[in-house]
Amino acid sequence: MNLDTIILSVQRQFGDESDAQITRSDIIRWANEAQINIVRKTDSLQVHAETDAVANDGSYSLPTGHVRIRRVTFNDYKLERTELEKLDDIYSNPEKIESSTPQYYYVWGNKLFLFPKPSSEGTGNLDVYYNKMPAELVGGSDVPEIPVHMHDDIGRFSLARAKELNEDDGKAQAVMMDYEARIALSKDESNNPEIDSYPSVRDIDNLGYPSSWTGYGAI
Repeated sequence: MNLDTIILSVQRQFGDESDAQITRSDIIRWANEAQINIVRKTDSLQVHAETDAVANDGSYSLPTGHVRIRRVTFNDYKLERTELEKLDDIYSNPEKIESSTPQYYYVWGNKLFLFPKPSSEGTGNLDVYYNKMPAELVGGSDVPEIPVHMHDDIGRFSLARAKELNEDDGKAQAVMMDYEARIALSKDESNNPEIDSYPSVRDIDNLGYPSSWTGYGAI
């Protein structure tokens, strides 16, 4: 499903294909907001990056476009996540601790810190597993980077925003509740590869989606 399809479907469901109340730019903005919301809630777009450890250097740049760090390993050993405040409670000056084999990591100021600092260098031995930001949707032929079975949810989210803009708060809330339910199911499916199909969610309050819109289940 590309961006043009999402835009047309939202316009039809809202009942405005002429940009009189909601514009194409509005929907594009909502679609991009939806992508980020979906990634944060479903832990989709999982990627992995490697970097070289540097002896006696405990700070490293975080991957560009990361949303959430999920796992960090050093020499294939999983590090435990901690916080700077917790280290401060244990050590009077964590920065002065002698370099050794890192056991922990924490995030501070958009940097990844290893504790203790590594005492030796390595090639590609610092591995970061994370959820990344989806590519921005701009042109009509752009296809959302999130998993295909979640593309419909972008339209649902955008429709809720359109209802809010139209001050139709009751319908906006209903659509958003349906969106949240679908996202919960999408997360289950994303985390369970044995699920073969995406379960439909009952349409809430007969929102009047056209029969040509297949993404939201039975209407």
